[in-house]
Amino acid sequence: MELDGRSHEGQEDSDEKRHRYLEEQGFKVLRFTNDRVLRNLVGVVKDIAFEAGLDMSYVRP
Repeated sequence: MELDGRSHEGQEDSDEKRHRYLEEQGFKVLRFTNDRVLRNLVGVVKDIAFEAGLDMSYVRP
């Protein structure tokens, strides 16, 4: 899981290479912007849980 903030601006090529490498190694890469985490943490947690195969439908925003 990676949070993308200002430090990632201008590093899109490097980020994409790392993303592809990790997926080639069998990892699932999830990326979230800092803004999304700050504004919708429950939604981010639900997305992570979904990707992990967990049911978070009972969690309220």
